[in-house]
Amino acid sequence: MIAIEGRKRTSRGIDMTPLIDIVFQLLLFFMLTTSFIRVESLNVNLAGPSVTTKALPGETVTIDLEATGATVIDQKTVWENELQERLNALFARGRNPQILIRAEDAVDVQRLVDMMDAITLAGGKRLAIEKLRRPSPMQSFRETIKEVQDGGL
Repeated sequence: MIAIEGRKRTSRGIDMTPLIDIVFQLLLFFMLTTSFIRVESLNVNLAGPSVTTKALPGETVTIDLEATGATVIDQKTVWENELQERLNALFARGRNPQILIRAEDAVDVQRLVDMMDAITLAGGKRLAIEKLRRPSPMQSFRETIKEVQDGGL
């Protein structure tokens, strides 16, 4: 009799070992790289209502940083492209005014630091930071009504 051998059945499944190795290597890579990333920040506490700033003798220039992105130097709006030129003019001919930077709560700290850098680059050495307080619309309305009643307007 002739012996007939049956076909050997081979597993047709996918070998998962290389896939698992790659996944573990990726996991290890991301775990190691993310542990070296540090978030650095600068905590700045702006002067609140209970803190008073002592003005130094001499000229004082006020720079307002508004939440809308506007920069106001001595009540005049300054565009971003002319900011450094205006700052350089403030310190021209040996002038060294005290700079009071007033920033609203919503102003990004990076913007405040950039302004301080620009002032220092222009030659400013006397800086003060203060929270910009805007009167509420109701408070402004009350003051206007009071002025009208007093005959001021």
